[in-house]
Amino acid sequence: MGGLQTITESLAEGLRDRGNSVVILTNRVPSSLPKHEFINNIPVYRYRFYHPIGSISSIKQLFISLYGLLIYPVRLVQLCLMVRSLKPDIINIHFPGQQLWYSHFLFRLFRHIEWITSLHGDEVLQFFESKNGVIEPALKTNPGLSERIRMQLLRSWIVRSGYITTCSRYLMRMVKIIIENKPFNGSVIYNGIDFSRFEMKSGSGPKAKYLFAYGRLVNAKGFDMLITAFSKLLNEKSGEFELIIGGKGEELANLKQKARDLGLKEMV
Repeated sequence: MGGLQTITESLAEGLRDRGNSVVILTNRVPSSLPKHEFINNIPVYRYRFYHPIGSISSIKQLFISLYGLLIYPVRLVQLCLMVRSLKPDIINIHFPGQQLWYSHFLFRLFRHIEWITSLHGDEVLQFFESKNGVIEPALKTNPGLSERIRMQLLRSWIVRSGYITTCSRYLMRMVKIIIENKPFNGSVIYNGIDFSRFEMKSGSGPKAKYLFAYGRLVNAKGFDMLITAFSKLLNEKSGEFELIIGGKGEELANLKQKARDLGLKEMV
């Protein structure tokens, strides 16, 4: 489980505990997962979703795109029947990607439903320029056809949604860029911490001022950039600071080595 799965699980359980009926529909990846099961007494349904118009750079992607195009009407009928059967008051879409090909159509059929879209990062940031691994606040100047179509789908959906949430102020700023500052309803709602998942220990904690970050220690999360930024902080600010990183992952050894290379072994 990553952050997206954790926050949607916590949200679903919180809504259920407050007397709401909650159903989860998600992508069936990997395909070995069951089509239907109960997780913590919440029904979970899985369909395999594809982009009906995907990027084609290999024979394999060509076949995937063709299959996605063929399966699209079948999935659309399945979703229509599910929504009609469940009669939901709210549909909350997280990390909109393949879902948007279906959501635009369902929106026209079920206008009485309130649609809330929760944005988490890469579904928006993938359309921005990147230099040396750093996302620039400017849209790509020469995206491919599939990418242009997907960006337009996302742009129109954000404006169409009844409400938009983002997990950070930074992401909200990027949303405003991608929709070219068109009016929309939305706000920043941070991913909370479920303290029941952690063992609480008493203690005085760090003696110095400190920065704290935690997450999966993988390259995409940028903890190496955080360590570099921390070294610059020490050069610019007087006083004792510490950087505390919590988590585990494949980059742990590399991050420790980076701290040593920057002379920060005792401070990270």
